[in-house]
Amino acid sequence: MFMYPALYRTACRLDIRFFPYDQQNCTLVISSWTGSKSDLDYEAEFDSVNLDNFIENEEWILLSFTIRRIEKKFACCPEPWVLLEASLVVRRKPLYYIVNLVVPATVFFVYYNSVFYLVILFVIFVGAMFTAFVLNVHLQKIYAR
Repeated sequence: MFMYPALYRTACRLDIRFFPYDQQNCTLVISSWTGSKSDLDYEAEFDSVNLDNFIENEEWILLSFTIRRIEKKFACCPEPWVLLEASLVVRRKPLYYIVNLVVPATVFFVYYNSVFYLVILFVIFVGAMFTAFVLNVHLQKIYAR
């Protein structure tokens, strides 16, 4: 048994249509570039990844992390190649974004729209008061005669 430790850094295309209630599926394919199945045949010991040393994340919930073995034939080569496909499924924790993005944006939206309408109402109120004052002065002239 060969055990070579390695660190892999990869990126996944995110589907953020349902942000902050989104769920992401990232797939990582591990395979040899130089040897077919006859040269290098490997398989995962288990169907799921050992998560004993997994550290929880503040932004994501890990739903599953599975591995499956695939034998694939390519047009270049007569023998199949072995691929290990690791599939990581995570879901975003929405509470952080609701508290830090949605609630403040809603408060500002309501506040600024309220200020806009309050200014309009104030102008209407001042206009009505001025009209009442002018009518009062006018009517005092009429009844004073």
